[in-house]
Amino acid sequence: MSEQTQKLMHELRTVTHQPAMLMARHHPGQFGHPGHRGPGRLVQLISKHDGMTNAEIAEALDIRPSSVSASLKHLEEAGMIERQPTEVDKRVATVHLTVSGQAMVTNMTAMRDKMSEKVFSHLTVAEQTELQDLLEKVQQGFADLDPDDPEFRQLRSQMHPFGHGPHRHQHPQH
Repeated sequence: MSEQTQKLMHELRTVTHQPAMLMARHHPGQFGHPGHRGPGRLVQLISKHDGMTNAEIAEALDIRPSSVSASLKHLEEAGMIERQPTEVDKRVATVHLTVSGQAMVTNMTAMRDKMSEKVFSHLTVAEQTELQDLLEKVQQGFADLDPDDPEFRQLRSQMHPFGHGPHRHQHPQH
């Protein structure tokens, strides 16, 4: 069934490399998708967990505290968030969305909903449910891969002989 699984991987790559998907990935916060980096992801997190501290945000997003501070500064300057000192320690501030920040989240959610409705409009509700079930199984297959398996490492190095690919974005541990 190797030919069939190769076709499936090709279709999966084709779907994930559609222009709208690439734009969402490379321009986080736009196109109704919070992305994996950038202000959209940060605003989404704050909208779900109002009153987080910089340290809590850094831990939740697995990024450096200095990166959180810089991002929050930009969001504050743009009027999307406000920081309020805590009662216990005035050096620590909690982060809250402003009315503009809440409007951004509402807009992003509406855009994401509209895009998902368009993308999946060609499928019946039953087909959407089946696709979701199948994709969850595929995701489990990816999760079951062991990156330390010598065979997997060899395959990855053959697929990306010059260091290109997902593993090139690994960040050093701090």
